[in-house]
Amino acid sequence: MCVNTVGGFTCKCPPGFTQHHTACIDNNECVGEPSLCGTKGICQNSPGSFNCACQRGYELDDTGLHCDDVNECDSNDRCQHGCQNMLGGYRCNCPQGYTQHYQWNQCVGEYHTHTEGATLGH
Repeated sequence: MCVNTVGGFTCKCPPGFTQHHTACIDNNECVGEPSLCGTKGICQNSPGSFNCACQRGYELDDTGLHCDDVNECDSNDRCQHGCQNMLGGYRCNCPQGYTQHYQWNQCVGEYHTHTEGATLGH
């Protein structure tokens, strides 16, 4: 924003912008400080500011600057035999003789898993 003065003018940019001659250029805060959103956050530049987004399995805290792990096990319908929260995800518990299927979130008999793996060529 420029204002006429006696014999000239002065320019002043709003916060988040840098003056370049008579124009205000957006500061990309994400380039200057890549860790603004923490280790699990993704910095997204916006005009005059920035926003944080989170990787899958994480959510923004109350400050909007850091990502906290989502406890997927808080929902009782995720796993039939119990749930184990992990950073960025979760794992279903299975009874003895069963394992968690590598694609689906359900317990399958160990024989079924090995047979299917052989069929698929894994």
